[in-house]
Amino acid sequence: AAMASAVAYSVWSNRQYRAPLLTSCALLVGGNVLYASALRAGSIGMALGGRFLTGLGGPRSMNRRYIADTTPVASRTAVNAAFGTATAMGAALGPATA
Repeated sequence: AAMASAVAYSVWSNRQYRAPLLTSCALLVGGNVLYASALRAGSIGMALGGRFLTGLGGPRSMNRRYIADTTPVASRTAVNAAFGTATAMGAALGPATA
């Protein structure tokens, strides 16, 4: 799902950023809520559907493209490093808080 959505978001973000970003956020949140509810419902189908929606909603390539298009060349490396650090922190702290 993530590979297909990366291509779709890349084409869509050629014209605008707002709608693709809001759509990806909605899919990401909806997918995570569905995935989190699957255990209580006892449904593997809900879990798989939630993971699929999460894959559709998580296009990191679009975020990188937005950074490349909106930041000056001189600070682009620092901004990309900060984005990567924030992503790694979220991945590390998420399981730690569970």
